[in-house]
Amino acid sequence: NAEYMGGAGPATKTVFTDALGHTPLLVLVNPKAGGRQGERLIPLFKQLLNPAQVFDLSAGGPAPGLTAFRNVGAYSIVCAGGDGTVGWVLQVLDKLRPIASPAVAVIPLGTGNDLARTLGWGGGYEGERMAGILEALSSSNYMRMDRWRVTVEPSEQPPPATEAPPEPQDPTTTKVLNNYFSIGLDAKLALKFHEAREAAPLRFNSRLYNKYYYGRVGAQQLMCGCGERPLSDTLVMTIDGESVALGGVQGLMVLNVPSYAAGCDLWGAPSPPWQPTALDDGLLEVVGIKGITHLSRVTSKKRFVGTPVRLGQGRRIEFAWLASAEPLQSPMQVDGEPWKQTVSRITIEWVNRVVMLAHPTKALATAAVLPPPERVAVLPPAAEPAALDESASASQVTYSEESYSDLAPEGGASSSARAPAPNRV
Repeated sequence: NAEYMGGAGPATKTVFTDALGHTPLLVLVNPKAGGRQGERLIPLFKQLLNPAQVFDLSAGGPAPGLTAFRNVGAYSIVCAGGDGTVGWVLQVLDKLRPIASPAVAVIPLGTGNDLARTLGWGGGYEGERMAGILEALSSSNYMRMDRWRVTVEPSEQPPPATEAPPEPQDPTTTKVLNNYFSIGLDAKLALKFHEAREAAPLRFNSRLYNKYYYGRVGAQQLMCGCGERPLSDTLVMTIDGESVALGGVQGLMVLNVPSYAAGCDLWGAPSPPWQPTALDDGLLEVVGIKGITHLSRVTSKKRFVGTPVRLGQGRRIEFAWLASAEPLQSPMQVDGEPWKQTVSRITIEWVNRVVMLAHPTKALATAAVLPPPERVAVLPPAAEPAALDESASASQVTYSEESYSDLAPEGGASSSARAPAPNRV
């Protein structure tokens, strides 16, 4: 139901309220995504749906649409954009704290689209019939997905040897991880690609060209003789408090979904004591790559060509820089968004869960399938779903941002059928 406020004209606002027996749909479109593919989808969505349900993210971001739906008890979101767009929407949802946790589907308009691949919505929208996609949404599966906080603490700058003012120190950086985190060689390549795209955005106007240029960056790294140092010369890694030997790896990837670099399943199907990747198990997977040649083999999507080094699974991942390491700026990335800064410690820990919509037949993700929207409560991985009051509304079992640290999983059964062992390092 839509309530119109403020009279006619440009100032008119639409606020949606509960419609008994229906799950309203909110469509958020990034018009710049996919070589401005999103720009062409906005009028199409407005033809198929009520135009009041469709919001252009270039006009104020996700907040206007999410605020319009603030009185809706249970609704779904279609996010048309790349992985970065989905992360943006989820972070605004964290801040707005709706009365219920809406389920989110993805129409992939980015380059890698790893989250969309995981959920079965494909590696990129290629002009498929939008009415058919909306029909698939009506029968999609509800799955919970873990999200993680990445905290990057800067290294302390040594006092200047002269009277010149000291260099400004990098701030502590906090980001939310939905797909993956990486540091080292792979993040360095991602940063080079990002800097080139920022310098000439008009050139990067298609998914095909973006993939070509990324491959070109990797080829240049291969031709220059690499020269990367093993990460063990710089840092130590612990998983759930246990130190893990890194060997000669030059890059580290921390995975939350079974798709990396446009569809590579780096963790694969492991044997015990390792567990398969699951979106809702409260665990991260950590793998390493030994160099640019190894990386090219690993990302070929053919496991007989090359596989990464499995290093461990856990609920808390820490990287601590050695005191003897030179305080250089280290490249890193979260969900394909790279940057670099000086680092003394990186901590990755559980934050919350969101509900995602997975394709009914094509999803790669493994997770417990939820019942219909009334059960979209956010649960900590350490909690047993049976312990909750089944009559509670979603608003009664969601958690505030202040309580996130208290809900970080420390043990016990997850909401999926698998019960992880205490240590898998």
